[in-house]
Amino acid sequence: MVTNQKVILLGVVGDKPGATLDSPEVKVTVNGKNVCNFWMRTGKTYWRCAAWERLGEICKEYLIPGELVYLEGDDVRVSTWLDNGEPMGTLEMTARLVRFGLDEKEE
Repeated sequence: MVTNQKVILLGVVGDKPGATLDSPEVKVTVNGKNVCNFWMRTGKTYWRCAAWERLGEICKEYLIPGELVYLEGDDVRVSTWLDNGEPMGTLEMTARLVRFGLDEKEE
């Protein structure tokens, strides 16, 4: 049985757990496709997000650390591990739609 997951996030960009605000970075994967990887925080939950190809280029250009953004995506993955006996984990998703400028105030 095939299932399709759609995730909608409203969160803050670049708030990586245990670190200061980072700017998004575009990396080239082994298969040669551009991907923009960035962190988002929604409440107390941290998400590692990836935007591919043209959307990744747009995210690299326009995402601002600390900015509130809206994301729709899929391909949700959970990664867990132990760090000195302490359970750790991240949620990962592939972004399909990104809306910027939610912090701007209309005049």
